[in-house]
Amino acid sequence: MTDDDLFTHQLPRAKEECTPHILAQYPQLEDVDTSMVNGENWEKWLNEQVKKFGEKLPLKPLISGFHKEKDPVEEAEEMMKGKGKVITVELKNETGNIDFSLN
Repeated sequence: MTDDDLFTHQLPRAKEECTPHILAQYPQLEDVDTSMVNGENWEKWLNEQVKKFGEKLPLKPLISGFHKEKDPVEEAEEMMKGKGKVITVELKNETGNIDFSLN
């Protein structure tokens, strides 16, 4: 929906951006209750949802301006409240070798 390559730490923000648009397309999802889902019953719960709503629901992408693209490292630094708290590892593979450098 965002047409962005999101890193794991960016998913909660994307969820907040996308949820209203998903519910606008499928208002029946508004009443889906996940509060009781856990590591033991998730599969049963998921199967129940598939029976109700189907295996897949097509989604329209977000309208331009609803998703803010952010550099994943900069966003991690914002989340951690400082550059010194985020370690990046850059892999370079031009020659077939992998070089590690910490920034």
